[in-house]
Amino acid sequence: MAFDFSLQPGESRAVIVAAPLHGELRALDSFVQGGDGQALAPADAFNQRLGEMRDYWTRQMSPVTFELPAREVSDTAKSQVAYILINQDGIAIQPGSRNYKRSWMRDGSLTSAGLLRMGMFSTVKAYLDWYAARVQPDGWVPPILNNDGTINEGFGWDNEYDSQGQFVFAIMEYYRFTKDREFLEKHFDAVHRALKYLVALREKTLAPDYLANEPGRERFAGILPPSISHEGYSPAMHSYWDDFFALKGWKDGREAALLLGREDVAEWAQQQYELLRQSVKDSINATIAFKKIGYIPGCAEKGDMDATSTTIAFFPCDEDDLLPETELLYTYQIYYDDVVRRLDPSWSAGYTPYEIRNLSAFVGLGRPDRAHFLLDYIMSCRRPPAWNHLGEVVLSDPRMGSYIGDMPHTWVGSGFINSVRNLLVREKDGKLLLLRGIRDSWVTDGEGVVLRDAPTYFGKLNLTAKSSDKKSLRVELRGDYDVPEGIELYWPPQRGKPSRVTINGTEWTRFDDKVCRISGKVQGVIEAEWAEE
Repeated sequence: MAFDFSLQPGESRAVIVAAPLHGELRALDSFVQGGDGQALAPADAFNQRLGEMRDYWTRQMSPVTFELPAREVSDTAKSQVAYILINQDGIAIQPGSRNYKRSWMRDGSLTSAGLLRMGMFSTVKAYLDWYAARVQPDGWVPPILNNDGTINEGFGWDNEYDSQGQFVFAIMEYYRFTKDREFLEKHFDAVHRALKYLVALREKTLAPDYLANEPGRERFAGILPPSISHEGYSPAMHSYWDDFFALKGWKDGREAALLLGREDVAEWAQQQYELLRQSVKDSINATIAFKKIGYIPGCAEKGDMDATSTTIAFFPCDEDDLLPETELLYTYQIYYDDVVRRLDPSWSAGYTPYEIRNLSAFVGLGRPDRAHFLLDYIMSCRRPPAWNHLGEVVLSDPRMGSYIGDMPHTWVGSGFINSVRNLLVREKDGKLLLLRGIRDSWVTDGEGVVLRDAPTYFGKLNLTAKSSDKKSLRVELRGDYDVPEGIELYWPPQRGKPSRVTINGTEWTRFDDKVCRISGKVQGVIEAEWAEE
């Protein structure tokens, strides 16, 4: 389309291009009508409708206040909520609207986790109700559903096994944020069946003759069978991605059983968890030895390095302590070095911003500096930057003719929400970890960190954190939370141990150079001071 125009200085002209997407031409007439039914000037009509749409999305968006001095980071996180809702097709959560007309439990479970952290409970409940109704009688969780609710039978439809653990995780994640016992009771049978199916899968690799003639056969014993759910493996491989999610499923299944008084199921789930965990640990060590590698492998066959896959052991699976420490550290050193190489102007390739997950790994390894290096790098890959979104694939040259997938890609987007939120608030082992992965400027600049009505496993949290200088920190905690194992408040990086800490004006001594430990019911003002060097 081309429009001729000639403008003198100070003059303007507006052109409306209307695309009727719903087959009703009358919508074009209503677009330009004012409240009195009279036609508006095109520019006035556009501005009025734009305002209406802005108001609509303000109502739809997260009820959580989430503000950082680095506004581009908090705005990008909040924008993902809108993009997830835009990409959603009815009830079905899908990762994009161009390439997809189907929903994965893989994408849906982690997108649900992101939405829950932003207070979007009803969207998640409707999705999980819809998906749970399609869990099969034998416990098989279809990895992919078409958006009409039928089981997708495309490539790999019956050879993806991560959905078993992801489904159980998603059900329990909704319960943890809402305490909706009725919801948990409604879906417990599907959870139980999904876990039984995990047993059937594992039994395949426990058979005495399983891969009997394969060198290094011990790599494959007792873990889940080969699948393509990792998405990087074709043909199917024994992917540790599946096993980490299965372990998470067993833990969450046990938690659900205990909540509902099913001690028999809880005991069985604990036994199965311990058996699988030992098998996964043995398999990883056997693969490292067989392949003569110094890093954590992504699968047993290849012995490949895939840090972004391994990262799910940190979040959401909480199994990083299963992994051998030396190889774990080297895995993320290799990954970090690879990202650094991309800064070279001569680098010509692409990557997927799924890598945003690795923020949680770097923080878990005690390297928040590297987490922020990665965050800065991925923020630079938003195109265009002000749209606050990321494609499935980012290319070194924006003009490179190659596959980019969907943009915005909201499985990437949910990873952004989860990872950035984990820098500020993280639930782990019954504790609430606060400010564990921040950078110093987030509390020294502007208004500092501000969270209001932020849902957690333990209730709603209101938090502000501000430093007037690098020798002080003031954190205010309010809300209706009750954290059974207590709250750990982390000091800004590189500050060391404070010389003095008070809570509501009273001297406090339970702190060291990294963290202040307080009761899970404490509310009020925590103030820390650092002495002059």
